[in-house]
Amino acid sequence: MRHSELKNFTHKQLSAFKNQELSLDKYELIAKAENASIELPDDVKNKLYELCTELKKQSPENSKIFSVNLKAVGDLAKILSCLITTVKNLNDLEFDILLKECLDHIIYVLNNRP
Repeated sequence: MRHSELKNFTHKQLSAFKNQELSLDKYELIAKAENASIELPDDVKNKLYELCTELKKQSPENSKIFSVNLKAVGDLAKILSCLITTVKNLNDLEFDILLKECLDHIIYVLNNRP
């Protein structure tokens, strides 16, 4: 498991694992616990399941960032208006010019390095 995952466990819970088991992925640990290859206390198993479900919630296919619940044409109009305003503001800031200048400089540096 990764350090960020290990820090979710108490010292007592970590003592339920052997050292070589801690180097396994959390999914492998769950599989071993399910087929009784290793015995883990229920609280440790639950913590492993929580880590896996937390990861599932963060996966892109479960992300709600771009989900929209359109119930009326007015909802779509509001979204399009917001997009148009955003694009206009970026144009007013000459964002495209700034981005092109940055890319040109990167290309120049890459082409002229020793």
